[in-house]
Amino acid sequence: MSEEQAGRQLPPIDHEWTPAAGDARRYALIGTVRGLARPKRATFIVGALALFIALTVVLADWRWLVFAAFAIGVPIAISYWKLRHALAATMNPTVRWASGLDDENLLIQSPVGVTVLPLRSLTAVTERGRVVYLRVPPHPTPLGFPSALFAPGTVDALRAAIAARS
Repeated sequence: MSEEQAGRQLPPIDHEWTPAAGDARRYALIGTVRGLARPKRATFIVGALALFIALTVVLADWRWLVFAAFAIGVPIAISYWKLRHALAATMNPTVRWASGLDDENLLIQSPVGVTVLPLRSLTAVTERGRVVYLRVPPHPTPLGFPSALFAPGTVDALRAAIAARS
């Protein structure tokens, strides 16, 4: 803990969440699909599929589609498996997550540790399904947290804090 953090008052925990059985699988799937939706990856996948379909039509050989299924499907399956394996330790019914919010900071307590995000560092808050994404520069991608981790009204309060700075 840095000296700045040592002198800072942490927000009180106002909400707790325990993952259900199967949450590692669910959030790994969400993360994998979200990763595929990134513009560069989506463009690559669509381009590769178009190439394999064109090869199948031009060469009249269905084996190109089988090759495409493996060439595209295997890396996606490996990404999902790696993410699911990584989440297994933190997304199971034996662990506890918690969050808290005050006027200056958002506290997130996970099995990995405690994260304190100053509200002034947040630039965007997006909620998609079961996940709340927090954009914190200079991170290139938003940080994703289970929406069940946050107390009712927390996401709106975070958005209000960002709007108040604008």
